[in-house]
Amino acid sequence: APPYPPTPDSAKSPKMNKYKNCQIKNLQTELKNTKLDYDTLVLELNEIKNDLNTLSSNNENLVSSNKFKSLQDKFTKLNIENDNNILKIKSLNKKIEDLETNLLLVDKNKKTISNENKKLKKDYKNLFAKNLKLKESMVNLEKKINEQNMDIEFYLEEIEKLKERLGLNRGHHGS
Repeated sequence: APPYPPTPDSAKSPKMNKYKNCQIKNLQTELKNTKLDYDTLVLELNEIKNDLNTLSSNNENLVSSNKFKSLQDKFTKLNIENDNNILKIKSLNKKIEDLETNLLLVDKNKKTISNENKKLKKDYKNLFAKNLKLKESMVNLEKKINEQNMDIEFYLEEIEKLKERLGLNRGHHGS
């Protein structure tokens, strides 16, 4: 028996592997897109940080206080988006890892089932060969039994003939 219980997925056809591979590819695409979004947001965040640093270092009011407040709000939103994207990336990586682990288990189950199937086929062939030998033995025994029955019939007839010659069958003929 396998060291782990077979999963319902292991009993399915290669369609399940194709489905899981498709799932993994979709998650990888989603992960790639999220990383691209993340990189874009990091660039924007860095630009805003640079702008903020430039403004702070110059100590000049190059931007109106409303614009400055707007930049701070944007900076805060980008930080929140950045944190959310990091969580998304971690979650997607975990999903991919889980699916890959599941695929490995399916492959192990498939190999185990294949090996068991080969063993059963071998056992079937052996039993089939034994069955043929048994049938052949039965035919030979039936043949011998029939020959012995014919011999017994022949000897019984011979005994009857001898009895008649010797006159031992008087009661048989009504005397």
